[in-house]
Amino acid sequence: MAQILDKTSWANDFSWEQILKLCRYFDYHEIVGGTVVFEQGSTEREMGVLISGVLSVLRTEGGQEFKLVQLRPPQTFGEIALIDGQPRSAKAVAVDDVVYLAIRKAQLDKLVNDHPLIAYKLMWKISLLLSQRLRQTSSKLVEYLDQ
Repeated sequence: MAQILDKTSWANDFSWEQILKLCRYFDYHEIVGGTVVFEQGSTEREMGVLISGVLSVLRTEGGQEFKLVQLRPPQTFGEIALIDGQPRSAKAVAVDDVVYLAIRKAQLDKLVNDHPLIAYKLMWKISLLLSQRLRQTSSKLVEYLDQ
């Protein structure tokens, strides 16, 4: 898993030794196209790092399903659910065969206890990703309101 993660730009902020330790806390997943990775409203606390394939993130409102985004490697998904434990705001579906690494809240808690510096770097990376997404969402909202 460390070699897989190391080949992604997602791992750029970690040394090889840190990647080796970090991967002990992740699970490896292979799923076939069309599989639902998680449902809107589900409460599992897990974040994934996409290694290969494409995921569609979809939200249902008023009985209609809207595609929010398509994710490609090495993008992550589920960061908010990992952190806040609230029900997921959308569902994710594999567009084609997908490989991803996932970390659950219990594994993150263990990482914090075992390797606090690595956990800090991971949480910092997640914070930066969420900040970037919030900025993108704010820009899209302004564009929408200007129409």
